[in-house]
Amino acid sequence: MYKLGVVVPYRNRDEHLSEFIGSMKQYLTRKGIDFTLIIVEQDNDTAFNRGALCNIGYKEAKMLRCTHVVFHDVDMIPMNVDYSESDKPIHLASDDLPFESYFGGVTLFPIRDFAKINGLSNNYWGWGYEDDDLMHRCIQKGIELDSRVVKTQKVDKDIVIFNGINSFAKMKNVLNVHRDFTIKTSIVLGEMTFDGDKPSDVFPIFNISGYDFELAYTSFSRLVLKVFDSKTKFYQIYTDITKEKSFDIEIKHIAKLDSIFLKINGKEVGRQKLESSIFNYNSVKSIFLGADNSLENFFSGIIKTFTILDEADNVVTELDSTNTVNYKIVDKNGSKNNAPLFNTSISKFDVDTKQRLYFPYRRKSRFRRLKHESSGFNGGRWESDLTRWNEVRYHNEVCKGYADPNTDGLKNTKYKLHNRKRSEDRSVVKLNIGFNL
Repeated sequence: MYKLGVVVPYRNRDEHLSEFIGSMKQYLTRKGIDFTLIIVEQDNDTAFNRGALCNIGYKEAKMLRCTHVVFHDVDMIPMNVDYSESDKPIHLASDDLPFESYFGGVTLFPIRDFAKINGLSNNYWGWGYEDDDLMHRCIQKGIELDSRVVKTQKVDKDIVIFNGINSFAKMKNVLNVHRDFTIKTSIVLGEMTFDGDKPSDVFPIFNISGYDFELAYTSFSRLVLKVFDSKTKFYQIYTDITKEKSFDIEIKHIAKLDSIFLKINGKEVGRQKLESSIFNYNSVKSIFLGADNSLENFFSGIIKTFTILDEADNVVTELDSTNTVNYKIVDKNGSKNNAPLFNTSISKFDVDTKQRLYFPYRRKSRFRRLKHESSGFNGGRWESDLTRWNEVRYHNEVCKGYADPNTDGLKNTKYKLHNRKRSEDRSVVKLNIGFNL
C-alpha cells in the first residue's frame, strides 16, 4: 500500500513553510495520496545541512511505515506534479533544470533504494553539492538511472599530455585580428584537482596575454571563452554545465560585424557582438597552450589539435599533438611554427570512446517557486565559501573515490532531537533538531 513521506529540510522560512503546508496538504489530498508531511527544522547553532536533515526525515518516514519518500524544497509549490508510486528514484523538479544530471529540488525515492545508497552525505554544510553527491551514490550502487552514450574518437598514438600542474606549450602568435579568423581545437579533459585556496579553478586551453583572449574549462564544469575589445571592454561566452569529457571547439571572428562565435561539437553555444573592434592581439608575441601566460593555471588532459585559419579558411598553423619532433609539436602546415613543450609527457592517453552519462528519470512537472535570496553563483565565484568547500570536497574526494559512502550517510547521522510534534489531523510531523559537532 503506497504511503508517501514528504520530507522538508527547513530553517527560518516561516512564511514559505506556512504556504507550503497548506498547499501541499490540499494538493496531495485532492490526488488521493496517503501522505505525511515531515518538517525537519534545524536550529541556528551551525550552518545548514540539507543532507543530514533529509536523512533524519527519512528515518521518521520509515518509522511511520512510508513506502516512499520525496525530499522537497520548501519554496516549491506543486502546480502539476505526479507524486504517485515509482519502483525507482524519480526527479520531479523537471521544469527548470540547471544541468542534465541535476538531482535536487524535489526527488522521490522508494524507501529501499534510499537505504541501499546509505542516504545522503552528512558532510555538506551550507548550500550546494549534496545533490551531486546523491547522484554519484546512485551510480556507484547500481540504482536504476537514465543514461546516454557520448562517442569520441580513439587516440591510438602517443600524444602530448598536459598534467594540470606545470605543463604547457608555447607557439608564435600568427593571428591577424584585423580580419576574419577561425580557431579550431579538439580536446579531452584529464583528471583535475581543484585548489581550495582559490575561489574557483581555471584550466586554460589556450591563452593570448594582455587583455586575455582565452578559452578555458572551469571548476563550474563549463567551457568559457573570454575576450576584450579595443576599448578594453570584457566579454565572455560560456557553455551550459556539462559532464562530457571530449570537445571539438570552433571560435570564429567576423571582423566586419565585430562579432565572435563559439561552437562546441558542431553546435553554436553563443555569440557576442563587440561594441568596438576586437583588442589588438596582433601585438602579442605568443600563444600559450595548456596554461595562461602567468603560468599560474594549467590544463589537464590532451589538446589533440590546434588550428588557426585565415579569412579565406586557409590553414595558417595546424598543430597535431601526435606529431612531435625534438620535444615540439610540429606545425603540419609547413610554416615552421612549431610549439616547444614544457613539462609535458608524450605517451598513450586513455580516451573513453563511449562515455556513458547518467541522469535521473524524470516526470514532467510544474511548480510555483516562492521568492528567496539566492545562495549560488555570482561574479565568477560562489557567493559562499562553504559552497566552494563543498565543491572542492565533492570533486577532489568523492569523485576520485577517497570518500566512502558506506561510512557517511544514514548510518552515522548524529543529531539531537529538541522537539517532535504531530498535528491534530496526524498529517504533519515537525522535528526540531540540532547537530552534535
